[in-house]
Amino acid sequence: MKKIRDATGLSQTSFGQAFGVSKATQVNYETDKRSPDTNYLTALHAAGHDITYIVTGELQSDALSPAETSLVHMFRRVDPERQEVVLSTLRLMAPPMSQIGKEAPSSGSLHDDSPDYHAEQ
Repeated sequence: MKKIRDATGLSQTSFGQAFGVSKATQVNYETDKRSPDTNYLTALHAAGHDITYIVTGELQSDALSPAETSLVHMFRRVDPERQEVVLSTLRLMAPPMSQIGKEAPSSGSLHDDSPDYHAEQ
């Protein structure tokens, strides 16, 4: 639980409040003194957190990591113009899917064949 909360950047109080529990309850969840109830788990799932990871400690193959989930949540909180800035920055930083696992070309841009992604409005 702590890993998931840490990835969001929220305090125990804020994270607990966001999902309907007190700071003391959040602390108990993070220290394994108490197991989360179904209402808490349902709220986490609705927010996009991987319940399988929370319960078993194992990521589902198609699930987002805690850091990826945090990134998505932050992305959704900014206006569309800033979302496009984030996407543009990532396009510059990340190799296109066709280059993953391959040696980078010696000339030209890695991003010439990258698809044009647009933020969902």
